[in-house]
Amino acid sequence: MFLFSPILGETEAEARAKIKPMSEEEIPARLKALSSNFYADFTKMDLDQPVPYFVTRGEQGSLAGFAQWGTGKTLRQCMAAQSGGGATSFEAVGTPDQVADIMAAAMEEVGGDGFLIPGDGGSLTRHRIIEICDGLVPALQARGLTRTSYSHALLRDNLRAF
Repeated sequence: MFLFSPILGETEAEARAKIKPMSEEEIPARLKALSSNFYADFTKMDLDQPVPYFVTRGEQGSLAGFAQWGTGKTLRQCMAAQSGGGATSFEAVGTPDQVADIMAAAMEEVGGDGFLIPGDGGSLTRHRIIEICDGLVPALQARGLTRTSYSHALLRDNLRAF
C-alpha cells in the first residue's frame, strides 16, 4: 500500500497554492510526530545537522525515505521536504481528475494493494473527508478504479472482497 497524501483543488493552481512552507511554530509538533512514528526521539536531534543513521523498531524503509541518509540534508530540510502533506510514497497535486490519473499510473507501473490517505498534516478534518469522498472518489469511480457499491452486508466481508 502507498502512503499517499494528495493535495486537491478545483484547479491545479489552487492545489499548488495549498503547499506552504513549514513554519517555526510547527517544528515542535512535527518532531513529536516523527518521534512517535519512528520510535526515536527526534526532539533531541540538531535541526541543522543531517539525521544520524540509526536502527529503530519502527518501519525502516519509511525512516530511510524521510532521513535521506547520505544526501547531507539536515533534519530541518527533511522536515521541510514533507511539509506539503507528510511522508508519502509520491507527490500528487492537482484536481481530483489529475490526481486520479496519477494514482492510476502508479498502480499500472508498480502495482500494489491500494492507498492509505492520511489527513492534512496528520489531522483528519471534515474538509479533508469531503475533499476525498466528494472529489477524488468519484474521479476514481469514473475510471473503474474503485467500487461504486458494496457486495456484502457486513464490513468484514466487504474488506475481504479485495
